[in-house]
Amino acid sequence: MYPKVTKLIDAIDDVFTSKAWEPQGQITFCNLAVKDVCQRLGYSRFDNMLANDMVNYMEYSDEWKEVTADIAYMAASVGYIVLAALKSSPHGHIVVIRPGEKVHTKKWNKKVPKCMNIGKSYQLNIGVNWAFGGEEPKYYVLLNLPVISVGGDSEKDSEKDS
Repeated sequence: MYPKVTKLIDAIDDVFTSKAWEPQGQITFCNLAVKDVCQRLGYSRFDNMLANDMVNYMEYSDEWKEVTADIAYMAASVGYIVLAALKSSPHGHIVVIRPGEKVHTKKWNKKVPKCMNIGKSYQLNIGVNWAFGGEEPKYYVLLNLPVISVGGDSEKDSEKDS
């Protein structure tokens, strides 16, 4: 397994098992759980954002790229931070894609990636179909985060080249 995949799985599992973001009645914390995973992996641009704000940010940021479910699965499988999200009113929903085998969903008649779903339900390693009800989410991959660079420490590597 790639070391970056292990870091990604550990960050997801640590956030999930901390139970810090369990729902409190009707109040849910998907945005804070996703922010927590991202921060553990070195990405900290989601401060003070709800799920809809996070989606708006990713849609217009050069740091994120919208991809298909298959690309999302492949990117998470090699250690990239991948999020799945849907905007809604008054609040959207956002999850982290977790490396692992895809699962088939009859609802969408295809295989989908698994995720950490923290919202009305609190679930780990489930198909994204269970996290989003009827509509398939959009998938976003974080590009060029140093924690996911290939080949070691990018800062040290660039010093060697000079």
